Amino acid sequence: ESEGIDLSHEAQAQANAKPVSWADVFASPEPVIIGCVLNFMQAFTGVNSVVMYSTTIFGFAGFNDSILATGLFGIVNFSATMFSANITDRYGRKVLLLSGTCIMFVSLVALSSSLLGGDGGAVAIVAVISVLTYISGFAVGLGAVVWPMLSELMRNRVRGKAVSLFLGVNWGSNFIVAMSTLLAINSLGGVSDSMSDEEASLAKKRGVGYLYLLFSCVTFVSVVYIAIKVPETKGKVPEDFISGDDRISLLIDKSDTIECA
Repeated sequence: ESEGIDLSHEAQAQANAKPVSWADVFASPEPVIIGCVLNFMQAFTGVNSVVMYSTTIFGFAGFNDSILATGLFGIVNFSATMFSANITDRYGRKVLLLSGTCIMFVSLVALSSSLLGGDGGAVAIVAVISVLTYISGFAVGLGAVVWPMLSELMRNRVRGKAVSLFLGVNWGSNFIVAMSTLLAINSLGGVSDSMSDEEASLAKKRGVGYLYLLFSCVTFVSVVYIAIKVPETKGKVPEDFISGDDRISLLIDKSDTIECA
């Protein structure tokens, strides 16, 4: 009976609650900024570009069986995601986020170096391994940890509206990357209509290499940002970040407590 009364009070409180405004969301700006930056990182560290062009990358690197390599890509991605889901609560969000992004950085440097370095043999093997380790790093870090972390940073009252902002940043960033990738490859590689097919292929390969070198720079900046600005949220709630010893300070609206009483 008491449980039914509590649920009734909660429903009444929700019905009487004022609509959440953007001013409410940005009353605590730092977690909102962290959420936007992490969603920006998800796109601009190049994951969708690597996924879309994985078969092309394997071909540029001289790996003959690109279909097999792409299938292996999917298996590794799925396995790494399942692995991350099982260890997120054990090791903490920031540890996985930081280690996964570091793996992505090293993989992108190796991938761009292999594409710019030559063809066939060891170069092909390095390219394929780099792609697989890159997607593993993403699945363990940015791909799996961001949303649980954001749910622990944002207050319940503003979480829904904040998530809509984060999704907008995520989708907008992915749209920009998807629409500009081919243009960036052609521009960085110096592709022109006057080139023969072989020359154009080599130029595109060079463009892909330079593009992933740029992504590696963004990923390095992401590593630094995560290390300095992103707090560990394992086992915590937004109220836990009020202490001055923490990296962020959440301004808790007292009306949240009153409305949920």
